[in-house]
Amino acid sequence: MAIYYKELDQHIIVSGKTYPYRERIKQLGGRFQSQSKVWLIPHSQQGLAEIAQLCKRVGGGLLKSPSTEATQAPVAASDITIISGSQTENTAIETGVDPKIAQSTGWSISELLNRVQLTIAKEFAQPIWIIGEVHNLNERKHGLYLQLADLKEGASKSATLTINATVWRDAKRYIEGRQNIKNLTDLLQDGMKIRVMAQVNLYKDRASLSLNILDIDPRYTKGALALQREELLRELRAKGLDRKNASLSLPRFPFRIGFISADGSRAKSDFIDQIALFGCPVQILFFAAQMQGEGTIKAVTQGIDILAKHQCDLIVIARGGGSMADLRWFDNREIALAIAASPIPILAAIGHQDDVCVAEEIAFRREKTPTAAADYIIAHFQQSQRLLEQYLHNMTQQLSQCLHMAFQNWLRLKQALESQSQRTFEQHSLEVDRLTQKMLQAFQNKQFMASKKSGELASKLKLAADNYRNHADKKNIALRNRLEYLARETINRYTQRDRQLVFDLQSKLADILSRQREALMSLDTQLASVDPRPWLAKGWTQLYQEGHLVQKVHDIDIGASLEARLSDGKLDLTVIKKHTKAAKRSL
Repeated sequence: MAIYYKELDQHIIVSGKTYPYRERIKQLGGRFQSQSKVWLIPHSQQGLAEIAQLCKRVGGGLLKSPSTEATQAPVAASDITIISGSQTENTAIETGVDPKIAQSTGWSISELLNRVQLTIAKEFAQPIWIIGEVHNLNERKHGLYLQLADLKEGASKSATLTINATVWRDAKRYIEGRQNIKNLTDLLQDGMKIRVMAQVNLYKDRASLSLNILDIDPRYTKGALALQREELLRELRAKGLDRKNASLSLPRFPFRIGFISADGSRAKSDFIDQIALFGCPVQILFFAAQMQGEGTIKAVTQGIDILAKHQCDLIVIARGGGSMADLRWFDNREIALAIAASPIPILAAIGHQDDVCVAEEIAFRREKTPTAAADYIIAHFQQSQRLLEQYLHNMTQQLSQCLHMAFQNWLRLKQALESQSQRTFEQHSLEVDRLTQKMLQAFQNKQFMASKKSGELASKLKLAADNYRNHADKKNIALRNRLEYLARETINRYTQRDRQLVFDLQSKLADILSRQREALMSLDTQLASVDPRPWLAKGWTQLYQEGHLVQKVHDIDIGASLEARLSDGKLDLTVIKKHTKAAKRSL
């Protein structure tokens, strides 16, 4: 169980089977490096002396550089690193090995990795801030495993450099508590550029570097996402796409609603339950879509296109809130262009209280929650219904006014016809009188002027005057009769309509009374059929045992108490003997 130590400028590195002595090493200020399996102790003369004494006592000591003993064992070509010229000399001087011996023997891979490990432990003794893009994020029992990637200098945009990184369970809990999030995966997503504080380590078994992530700077990611979001909004505003969907008109009654959300999500159940609660008469076309992760973009854009082809009146995009990392998928350019190009109004209910994503900015309307989206649709229906009821009320009032005006016009026409006929008759009478007077006057003048004419001419003139008067009288009488007939026909038509209405009401009322009378007679018959009083009056009785009607002798025991009901009262009886039909036959 030997342990070894190596002295550096600022630290003492201790390796080997250190577990039994870990408490003593901690007392000296030691800090264990889990990836490299070594202890780092701040350099001091007292600490160095105690570590040297401890290593000597357990059979260890100073970690030596390569020696000539290595030449006695066979070495594979792959384990040899050739150092030539001044490099060999410098390395030998630094490690205390003779240059000629180092040149003849070389370094083994294990020795080289030990040297690199010590160098990394010295140069990166403290955690450092590192910026990279998240790749291959994987959550396991002991923590999160991922890769941090960066573009290669001078290479194409697809060429990247990657390094393995780990967020151990304790560090994960610390970060989640400090950032006040439920799960760190809500903050980290593949493709996201992040800034992390990490401890640099060398994994010797694979000769690869790794990072032990201790903390995450969420402000760096939020700032980058905000810049991308603002750039996209500027582009949409410049092209006039930010208000294109909002300029669409929502039908008064959007009976056909497309709904995009995750299948089985709380957003789906909240929206549908709220619609059903108020009995809103709509048809919901549900499109199940991924609402988090890379698949969100394709799923949401495909859902908008399919629901638009189904000629929906309104499309609702909803999810149940989430972190900023979840919300960022709805800041995507493809989703924004799909919303702007949609011929259907889109209601966005992403469910985030404080931040507004691009999809909500350019949608027809934004609501905070799926329930609020359902409430908006319900309120829209109620407002349209109230408007329709107001239209119906106005039309009813106008129709009533028109009917009243028509009736008043009919009355005025009737009075005008009667008055006009009377005036016409009077005018014709006056005209006849005037003509008669005129003719008489003319006749008298003629008679005076021609007194010598014969009586035949006078008779002819009188006969012509009489004929003319008779003809005028007949004409006046016919006109008055026609006017009176028209008036009577109009009055009779309205009178018959009123009588028909009264007759219909009386007929319906008689039918209702007849049905009610038949129902009462049926109920009276049923009551009479179950009334026990006639039977009791004839001497029959009913026996009850503990409130239950007794129908068979077998149901009664000897000594049982019975109650007999008669027409004028009750009797309390005790059974002392039973007689059945079978017993009578045996007798």
